[in-house]
Amino acid sequence: MDGTGIEQSAEAFFFDLYGDEFDDRVAEVVDELLADRIADRNTQFRPLSVLPLIALVVIAVAGVSVLLQRTPLAVAAVWLAAAVMICGCVTRFAFRRRGSF
Repeated sequence: MDGTGIEQSAEAFFFDLYGDEFDDRVAEVVDELLADRIADRNTQFRPLSVLPLIALVVIAVAGVSVLLQRTPLAVAAVWLAAAVMICGCVTRFAFRRRGSF
């Protein structure tokens, strides 16, 4: 015999003994990395990324207001809808990952 049976059983014993600990530690490290990435992603505020979209909405609403100048209730409803759209754009697109446009 060349002793390969003893080496294989030692490897199997080692992995049986420490395999779960390695697996648990790798899972913890991955969870920590993902949590850090999510925290960085959620705290970075980029207000200029939505500026062109907000400007386009304001220009469009101003044009519609001119067309609807005889009905003030419709103008108010259009501006209210635009305000909701702008708030939605700011909250959705202003928080982005680093390096994205």
